[in-house]
Order: sequence, then C-alpha cells, then structure tokens
Amino acid sequence: MERIRGIVIRQIKYGEKEQIVDLFTDTHGRMSVIMKRGHMPLAMIEFDCNLHGQGKLPRPHNIVPYYTYRNIQFEPIKSTLAMFTAEFLSNALREEMPDTLLYKYIEESLQWLDCTDCGISNFHIAFLLHLSRFLGIEPNLEGHSSTQHFDMISGEYCSFQPKHPHFLRPEEARVIPYLSNMTISNMHLYRFSRKQRQRILEILSDYYRIHIPNFHELKSLEVLKEIFD
Repeated sequence: MERIRGIVIRQIKYGEKEQIVDLFTDTHGRMSVIMKRGHMPLAMIEFDCNLHGQGKLPRPHNIVPYYTYRNIQFEPIKSTLAMFTAEFLSNALREEMPDTLLYKYIEESLQWLDCTDCGISNFHIAFLLHLSRFLGIEPNLEGHSSTQHFDMISGEYCSFQPKHPHFLRPEEARVIPYLSNMTISNMHLYRFSRKQRQRILEILSDYYRIHIPNFHELKSLEVLKEIFD
C-alpha cells in the first residue's frame, strides 16, 4: 500500500455511484483509478493505493484533499480556465512518466490561479507556453529574425516558406519570442485584444496537436473563447 498525491485531470462515469478517474501523480505519472464521484476537475488529493492488483484498476482508500481550492469553483472565469486546463492536460499527458518538476509546475500554477487577485486573462497562454518545455516540445528560438517563417512541425524558424501548411508567416512568427518571456507572475503586463488572444490560443492548440499523437479537439476551447468575448 502506497500513499500517493495526484491531480484529477479526467473523470468517466462508472456504474451508478463511481467513476474512473485519471490523475497525474507525483510519483507514478498518469494513472487511472476507480473511486466514488464527487471530486472536481483538478482536485489535488492524496490517498492510499495498492498498485499490485490482478490487472484491475486500483481503488484508492483514505482519500483526502491535500489542497483545498478557495475560489476557483465559485468564480466563472477561474472555473472556466480550470475546466480548459484539465481537458488540455488530459490530452497532453497521455503516457507521461513520473516527473516531479512537471507535477510541481502544474500544482503551483493552479494554486496561484486559485489565490491571485491579479488579471488572469492570459493564464492559459502562459501555462501552455511553459508546459511545452516540460514535455520536450518547446519551440527553438535560436537564430530567429523578424523576416523568417516558423515551421510548426520542426518547431524552428526558417528562411523560406515550408512546403506544408503548418507554419506561421513572419508577421505572426515574430511574436513567439515576445510570448516566450511571459510567465504566470508577469502575464498581467501583456495586453491583447480578444481577437489576438484567441489567435494565440489557436496557434498553441495547433502546435500541441501537431506534436502530441491523438491530441483531440478541445470541447472547452469554445467556452473559453466566449467567456473572454
């Protein structure tokens, strides 16, 4: 029996009172368990679990939250950002192995979102930009110039327009280095129009879809666009 900490990233109904819960855990990466319903998306919980069963999904015991959200579930913008983040992580962390730094990044980002009173309209952009570093798909900005295209497949700048459709023209590509300096703590200093923010989010989603196999369309993306409309 082990004591494990995890963040809920997906829930699927299982029977009348239970659900299959996908978690990203601090010591075992992504894992699925069966538990009673009632845990909100991105809930941070710890539990006892036997991982040596006979091919069945484990059933955790002594489940308790190790962090209790203060207001994410009560503030519409924060709850929408949380819903989007949970769906995005469910797609991005497919077969992710244990990664203490990645777990800490997700955990601290969500706790910051929960507690902050600063502007949060760029949270999802800043979060996704830095998540790419942990997943090994961070764009290569070396040697870039304002006249170059950005190849979304290779993740690099190039002097000529790629022969495939997955690229950014120079007028959009030159924004990437500017965005790379955005962090959770300084994101409120970045000013974008609704149209600009939507375009940045579309580019980020496309980039992840290209680099992560079977990355599905995000249902919460439209809800996120509407709430910042």
